[in-house]
Order: sequence, then structure tokens, then C-alpha cells
Amino acid sequence: EALYVSENDVRDAIGAAKTRGVTVRVILEATSDNADTIAYFTGLGIPVHGTASFYNHAKLIIADGVVFVGSENFSLTALTRNREIGALVFEPAPAAVIQNQFDSDWSSTN
Repeated sequence: EALYVSENDVRDAIGAAKTRGVTVRVILEATSDNADTIAYFTGLGIPVHGTASFYNHAKLIIADGVVFVGSENFSLTALTRNREIGALVFEPAPAAVIQNQFDSDWSSTN
């Protein structure tokens, strides 16, 4: 779940996970800034939901029960030049709370 994904290495890593057989779902802000990324993901069979019911400023990745939550947009500038912060959540109870929020966001988007 992210505002946008414009950094190609991040986008390609998500695509590679799908190619390896990982179940991938993506929530992105439905703007023209994400048009190429949405086309790339859907071309790989990755379901993408846009956020019409809320403004999505989240930056999170959930994989294998571990959650990354942070301030970083998935852009080259945010990942290499900005002063950003991120945390990995390994504890099952807090990770489940974040997973539940993602699932709720997924259900409320299209």
C-alpha cells in the first residue's frame, strides 16, 4: 500500500515476487502518476486497487508476516536523498493489526 511507486527497482521487485508465485495485492492512489505502474502490475496479473474512498498516504509492505511501515515514498528521491524513516514489525500481534487495516483498505477500494 503506497501513495505511489515510481522507483523501477521497487516496482520490478514486486513484479518478480508475483513471477515467483507470491500472492501480491497492491493499493495505490489512483492518479496519473501511477498509470505506468498500474499498467505494469496489471499486465503481470497483480490486482491493483485505487483509493476512491480515502486519500492514501500509507507506505507499507507486508510479506511473510513481517510488516514494513515508513514515511518513504517508493521513489528514487525518497529512497536515496530524503531524510525518511521506516520500521520493520516482526511481532505477530502488531503485524496482525496492520494486516487487518490493509485488508479493510483493500475491501473498501476498487
